[in-house]
Amino acid sequence: MQYIARRTGNAVGLTVVGIAVVLLSALYIDLPQTSEFFGRHVGINKGMDLGGGARILLCAANTAHPSSSEMDIARNVINARVAGGLGIAEPQVSRVGDKCVSAELPGVSN
Repeated sequence: MQYIARRTGNAVGLTVVGIAVVLLSALYIDLPQTSEFFGRHVGINKGMDLGGGARILLCAANTAHPSSSEMDIARNVINARVAGGLGIAEPQVSRVGDKCVSAELPGVSN
């Protein structure tokens, strides 16, 4: 019985040490002057609500009647160009209604 108690005590001790290490690491990362942790960038990427940006609404002409698949292709092309070409982190590109595509670009200004 003493062996089981000692083994359980060691497991609890290791768990407490593990929790303390994670807590101290999180507190260190949260400090304002910390920009890297083990060689990795730990900055915050601000989205549209905090960092601002541009919201663009692209619509097909009134005389055009694009199909659903054509609008999906347009959305995918816009998403690929914004994410790859402009290098914007986490752009939000979505369909709006039958004829429009909305693109939200955080950190972009006119």
